[in-house]
This record gives sequence, C-alpha cells and structure tokens, in this order.
Amino acid sequence: MNDLNTRSLRLLKDFIAFKENILREVGKGKLFTVNYPLLIEHILREARLYCTTVEELLDNRQLSYKNLRKTEKFWNQIMMEHALFIRGLLDPTEEALIQTANKFAMAFRELFADHVLREANHYIRLLGTESEGQEGGRRNYGIILSCRSVGTMR
Repeated sequence: MNDLNTRSLRLLKDFIAFKENILREVGKGKLFTVNYPLLIEHILREARLYCTTVEELLDNRQLSYKNLRKTEKFWNQIMMEHALFIRGLLDPTEEALIQTANKFAMAFRELFADHVLREANHYIRLLGTESEGQEGGRRNYGIILSCRSVGTMR
C-alpha cells in the first residue's frame, strides 16, 4: 500500500505543478483555456487536500480532516463552487435547472459565510477580551457582518 501511495503522491505533486503552471500562464495572458480560472483553483484546492491526506497516511499521522471546522468550511466552499460551475455549463434555455443550481449555490454560500462568521466571531471575542475590550469586539463583529451583507466573503 505504501508503494501505491508513494507513486500516487509523486503523480499528484506533478499534477498540482501542472495546474499551477496553467493558472500562472492564464494569468499572464500566455495561455488560453475554456476553463474558468476559479475551476483551476478549485481543482488545485481539492488536489492539495488529497496530497496532504496521502502524506499523512504515508507518515502514519492522524488525518487532518479531524479538524471539523476547517473541513466543514472547505467542503461548503467546494460544494458551492460545484453548483456554480454546473450553473455556468447549463444551456441558457434550461431555466429551471439554472434556478435549481442557483439555490444550491446560495445555500452552500450561506453555510460557508456562516462558518467564516463563526470563525471570525471566535477571534473577535479573543481580541475584545485581550486588547480592545467588549466594545471593540462588538465593533469588529459589526464590520464583519457588513462584509457578509455585500457578499465579499470568498
């Protein structure tokens, strides 16, 4: 099993380097692709998570997906993007399917944003108690809530 994982890891790292190069060249305008840059980034995030998992298996370490908050945030973002990609690939005449994809994307966007807010709230409470007091923490939380309302979370 270790041999298979070792070979897989080597191929996976080559794949990641290949996708990073594509993204870099597209960003410079030197390469054209019909893939959205976000799709390439999306594939890279999934590949990096898999790479970390295989490395942990090879090192006989505890798998990092035990960190439930981080895992929840990762998969909510991935599922939101899946729905957005599906929406972008649908024929414009498929209005009902486009609306369904939008609903899924918005549901996962809310889950992702809620996770980001919970995470931020945790750090704001720490800041509020350590440096600025309760009022500073509430002010910072309000700033983050206003970011959520205009959809600047990503």
